[in-house]
Amino acid sequence: MFNLFGKKRHAVLVVPPKQFDESEIHAIEKSFKRHGIKTRCASSTTVGSISGLHEGKIKPCMRYTEIPLAETDAIIFIGGVGALDICNDFNLHKIIQNANKAGKVLGAIDYAPLILAHAEILRDKKVTVLETEVHKIEASGAQNTGAAVEVDGNIVTCKSASYATDFADITARIIQQASVAQPQAKAS
Repeated sequence: MFNLFGKKRHAVLVVPPKQFDESEIHAIEKSFKRHGIKTRCASSTTVGSISGLHEGKIKPCMRYTEIPLAETDAIIFIGGVGALDICNDFNLHKIIQNANKAGKVLGAIDYAPLILAHAEILRDKKVTVLETEVHKIEASGAQNTGAAVEVDGNIVTCKSASYATDFADITARIIQQASVAQPQAKAS
């Protein structure tokens, strides 16, 4: 699907450099392809392949510091325990804050909502996260709903990989609506 202006939508999947959940990537890529959304993977490195929790490997096409925000409709953060390793990356926080200000769709699944929390964009937002991380999300000022998937404005969060397909389908529809409803905002 294309928006009214014929522009194909683009999403960047931010993948932790190790111990990411491959099943989340597969579910998101499958759903986004079905909805006409092109995906690319970014990580902290592009040197060699990175390994997931289940021995799957991917080769990111860019570092997350190279995400072309003006050409990106959504940034999706892949979970897995490796997401905890990038929670404190200030370069990533700046990208998230700029994307949020520009009204880009931000999605996070499993452990990854903690990345958004560390970027300080979740205060007073309704979110969901892996049950073991609820106290950390609530400490950021967010309200954990415990839902499988939660949407609050431009932010979509998911409790676990078990709901990755639902998360992907809901996020894809939000990307489509956001792309049609308003022209792309420019990030500073």
